[in-house]
Amino acid sequence: MSTHIDKYQLRYSTPRFQQQIETAVMHAAQQILGIAKAGPPPATNPDAVRWAKWANTNSSIAWLPFAWPCCLDPAICASYESDPSGQSISDDDVQRVVDATVDDVVADWATNNPVAI
Repeated sequence: MSTHIDKYQLRYSTPRFQQQIETAVMHAAQQILGIAKAGPPPATNPDAVRWAKWANTNSSIAWLPFAWPCCLDPAICASYESDPSGQSISDDDVQRVVDATVDDVVADWATNNPVAI
């Protein structure tokens, strides 16, 4: 089982993992905006649309609220334990966590960070 230190190192010292999260967030934003060809229909939540537009131009920070949920996911932790380089962490696992977390992130963003778009 991953220790707290393992999870901290995964979060802050694994650039490939950080890149996976950022890319997964961009996929989620594209889904919300209806730009991606696969997946559910575009979101009708105006806050989600505002967040997705903001995320598209601020990807370097938009991924940050998703980092800890990804780091705490059991499947991601197991992959990291077996390969501390992070190379074995699957894009699908990261996308699954981002997709499961996006509604909470959008709600928090809309409440605490109302960027005019």
